[in-house]
Amino acid sequence: MSYVRVVMVDAKTLEGRDELFKRVSSRAGEIFPEIQQMLAMPTSETTALSISIYEDKAAADRAVSQRDEELDDKGYELEIAFEGPLKGYYRKDIISAV
Repeated sequence: MSYVRVVMVDAKTLEGRDELFKRVSSRAGEIFPEIQQMLAMPTSETTALSISIYEDKAAADRAVSQRDEELDDKGYELEIAFEGPLKGYYRKDIISAV
């Protein structure tokens, strides 16, 4: 069963937060090899929230050390993390106008 982790991170500065978004957008698959999907959004000038989906709890658990290493190396601080099995999911194909 797919497993979800929701994390809030404090980057200390606006520039640090924006750098975090760039790195996650371009390297999430390298940082977290087993990640299936990630969404991220700003929650304040210095904080970001991410929603990550993994194949199962074991894969999500393996990502914790990868996350902690990435946060420590860049000086970010984990504010809070929630996790659990995915119980609802909906996806609509993107529609764009010409």
